[in-house]
Amino acid sequence: MVYSEDEGGVAVSRGDGDATKQRSILSRVSELYDIDGDGELNAAERALREMDTSNRGFITNERAYKLMTEHMDMQREMFKMKRVIASLICFTIILALSNLGTSFASAILAKDTTVSNRALTNRKGETLATNTDADTFTAATYYSGNEASRERVRRLCGDADGDGDFDGDFMERADGSTVWMNYYACEDEIYDGTLYLSREDGIALVERCRIERRVQIKRVWDHAPIHTMIQICPHDQGTYTAPGAEHPEVTWGGNDGARIGPALNTNGAIYSIWGNRFTSDLGQPCDEDTDCDTRQNLSCIENTCSARMSDS
Repeated sequence: MVYSEDEGGVAVSRGDGDATKQRSILSRVSELYDIDGDGELNAAERALREMDTSNRGFITNERAYKLMTEHMDMQREMFKMKRVIASLICFTIILALSNLGTSFASAILAKDTTVSNRALTNRKGETLATNTDADTFTAATYYSGNEASRERVRRLCGDADGDGDFDGDFMERADGSTVWMNYYACEDEIYDGTLYLSREDGIALVERCRIERRVQIKRVWDHAPIHTMIQICPHDQGTYTAPGAEHPEVTWGGNDGARIGPALNTNGAIYSIWGNRFTSDLGQPCDEDTDCDTRQNLSCIENTCSARMSDS
């Protein structure tokens, strides 16, 4: 019978023919790796035995160093993974708390606010500027030589008393009293090239600018089915009348030099829009010369603001 070391670290008996039965036993070297002494090599013991390729019965320092290095690298990777998992858990908790807080705040806000006349108000009746959509007001320009524009502006004076005509109307003041506004008197106080708003739109525009909403004016042109959008609010240089004023208005200083308020001598029956900020620049549409910015020495040529021709 002959014994030899196999790759598994055991001594195998080998015989000739079928008469000899094969039997496996641990070799002397493998016995050194049988730590628990059960006569067999488990997975860990076999791994150590397989590292001893020189059959010395012990692992060299180089092998031990390599094994420890691999073990420490694995520990570092496991530590990094634990940190990642802990960070993900913290992020999930924070996200859940944020969603809970947002839901709670939304529920409270829904109870404390209502929407009225396109404005969000709280339970005290105060208007909150939370809508980012622009409020648009259409303005009409008065030209004495254009009957369509004259009629359009006349009707902005409004049928305040609801009697179906525009011969004269009672305008209600802030204190509840009324004042008679003659229709023709209103027309007498409007001027060529001036933009006008109805009293209702004028007051609404000023109040929306006061609470810093996005407000724009839609200017419709008579020469073609086009319009120009002019954004006027929010604006950081506006000066407003006191809240609750009978005829609220706003003025802007600086280069704008603009005003939106009740037309002079009309008792607030119609609102006017005045200032270079509402005129057209070079190359923009116009109906009359007064539509063009006077500071740029422009005139309306073929319904486009163009450089004024020199007299020479």
